[in-house]
Amino acid sequence: MTKSKFWFMKPVILSYLAIVWLPCMSTSSKYSSACISDSDCETTRTFLRCAGQTCKCPAVNHFDVEINRCLIRVGGTCEVRSKTQYCVSYAECKANSGKSSTVGTCQCRNRYKETIDSLCTSSSTDTHKHFGSIVILILLFVLTLYYYL
Repeated sequence: MTKSKFWFMKPVILSYLAIVWLPCMSTSSKYSSACISDSDCETTRTFLRCAGQTCKCPAVNHFDVEINRCLIRVGGTCEVRSKTQYCVSYAECKANSGKSSTVGTCQCRNRYKETIDSLCTSSSTDTHKHFGSIVILILLFVLTLYYYL
């Protein structure tokens, strides 16, 4: 049996699949699932609350499916340098002037703007945000097919 000219790619492809795909497949979200109490929503990890027998973020927060937790929207009060509270993507907690240095407000980072639903976006990154990842996945898929066919 002769080796394919891409034999060296097999460990790379398997490693990539283990690192990228397995965590995605094993993460189950409690968001929108039925509940009786906050503990059913894994509140300490996700910050979800049981409201109306459904796991939801508090009204002022936004649920991020990529990290499986509630995040503070732009304009929301946050704790500066907190290890547990996070602002929405592309935002950071900036200390309020005249108040304690630990209390702040989530604000969009430079080159990002606030959307109507209090998230942050950049026109240049939104359109091409996942393009590189998609190209890499397609190439790996094609190489995998070529290797096994």
